[in-house]
Amino acid sequence: MPPVRHRWDATTVAGILAVLFGVAWLIGALGVLHVPVEGVVAVGLMLLGASLVVTGRTDWSLSRRSWPMWLGAGLIVVLIATSSTFGLGGALDAVSFGNKTVTVTGTSWPSGTVHGGFGNLTVDLSQTTLTRSETLTVASVAGDTIVDLPETLPYNVIVNARAAAGRICVAGSDESNGIAPQYHQALADGPGAGAWTLTLDVHQVFGQILIDGQECGH
Repeated sequence: MPPVRHRWDATTVAGILAVLFGVAWLIGALGVLHVPVEGVVAVGLMLLGASLVVTGRTDWSLSRRSWPMWLGAGLIVVLIATSSTFGLGGALDAVSFGNKTVTVTGTSWPSGTVHGGFGNLTVDLSQTTLTRSETLTVASVAGDTIVDLPETLPYNVIVNARAAAGRICVAGSDESNGIAPQYHQALADGPGAGAWTLTLDVHQVFGQILIDGQECGH
């Protein structure tokens, strides 16, 4: 006797995901518990993957249809965009569309994170000085993220940059590119650099990160 084949269709999986996201939204709306978007999307992606595996050997295999793949790709994009690894969860709350420029002068360093979005984000630090060590976090989603530093560094600079896909250029040099490029290094001290250090944490999903230069060579 041939094995019993269970029928899975779009309504089954859609119903499971609707319950998951609906319960998470309700819990968050009622203020009962803070539910991180990253965790909910990860669970949804695992459920979708499990459904593809469970139905993989049936006549109603979801893996033979295109929409689960597109849904999975969409969930992966959302998961990357909200991932704490790339530091972009907050950027979705302050997302911008189009080019954006943030200028910092003197010692008036912004508190928190400088958020970009979809488009080029320029952070102009060319007229800055330090009276203590600072950490500046810059987060964007897609486009070019450009950080301009003083021509002669009056302080030490440590760069921690990473992206999901794209490339990282420092002082016009291509330092890392492709999938998940990273760069963690101190820049050469300027002749006037003192005891203070600026730590630049730059996170991006897709695109270029340009530190101390708006062009990138090879």
